[in-house]
Amino acid sequence: MKKVLLFSAAMLALSSCSNTDVLEEGNIQQTNAIGFQTLVNKESRALSNGSFNDFYVYGSYYKSGNENNKVAIFNGERVTKGGTQQDTETGTNTGWGYVGTRYWINGAMYKFYGYSCENQEVGKVTVNGNDVTTRANYIDGEFNLVDYISDKNHQHDLVFASSNLIEGKETGNQPVSFSFKHILSKLRVNFVNAYPAGYTLTISNVKVSNIRNKGKFYGSIDTPSWGNENEVDREGTTPELGLKFGNNASVELRNVEGGDQINAQTGWGYVIPFAYKSANVDIVFDLKVVGPLGGDPIIDRRIAGQWRPTWEQSIGYSYKVTLTGGESGLEPIKFGVEPWDANDGWGSADGQEITFSPAEAGN
Repeated sequence: MKKVLLFSAAMLALSSCSNTDVLEEGNIQQTNAIGFQTLVNKESRALSNGSFNDFYVYGSYYKSGNENNKVAIFNGERVTKGGTQQDTETGTNTGWGYVGTRYWINGAMYKFYGYSCENQEVGKVTVNGNDVTTRANYIDGEFNLVDYISDKNHQHDLVFASSNLIEGKETGNQPVSFSFKHILSKLRVNFVNAYPAGYTLTISNVKVSNIRNKGKFYGSIDTPSWGNENEVDREGTTPELGLKFGNNASVELRNVEGGDQINAQTGWGYVIPFAYKSANVDIVFDLKVVGPLGGDPIIDRRIAGQWRPTWEQSIGYSYKVTLTGGESGLEPIKFGVEPWDANDGWGSADGQEITFSPAEAGN
């Protein structure tokens, strides 16, 4: 029922080298190694400055007057917090290292990209029995993530960073500074129990369904972002995202007389950023309500509502669902009183007589 959902979104604030090139790199002093340093913007449940340990780097350079001939020097190499490079090089220790040191070339222009899928590479995801492979494409110095899946089959935080165009120097090169941002959207549902005191509510199997679960991230454009050109870009039939209450699929709510409302909040779920063009995204959940005196549930069924969200990358959305009897489709038991007549409901026995005879009172 559409009217069940009273939403209020709140933002919370994630090739090869030529022989000449190899010789030039080999002539660079070891103190001129390419190094990295990182910062994760806006900590989240999955990746934060404390839990972020690995990312995968892509990078190339070109020489003056030869912009169309980019030479790739990183193609998905793993960069690790406390990695190998910081132990073997005598340059600045950034805390991040990789295997197989690369060196700056004086006068060359460099561009770097990095991403991390909760400290892992992107790869194969099984959706409805079919394998879908996300690819980190790096062609002619342009970086994209293709066919990225985010739904119940693949729930991970995803962060991305790119550098400015950097000119290599003979000496005094600084580590490449990556400022990682979360590039998915995330959402959760807040349930507000507005039933009278004594009622017991059980909410379970919360899902957001018919979502766009597959997308392409364009990392090389001026404002790196997801393609928003296809209204229907879904892998499988009616893809969905399940939301739990901590580690549990259900929660029980019960207000007490004179007490505050007891509410419940699901955990976060990650979705592909997208501006939907129609109200065809569903939120569904099971609701069971038992009255104050127990007995059979007065309601025990699936409740659904639809809305048209606009999800932007790096933004978390909290949706509020207020649960009342009326909003759940229940009709309250009501009582009526027939009006009294002019005698306010009293009958009349007019005309009756009392006959007295001499006697003492009380006899």
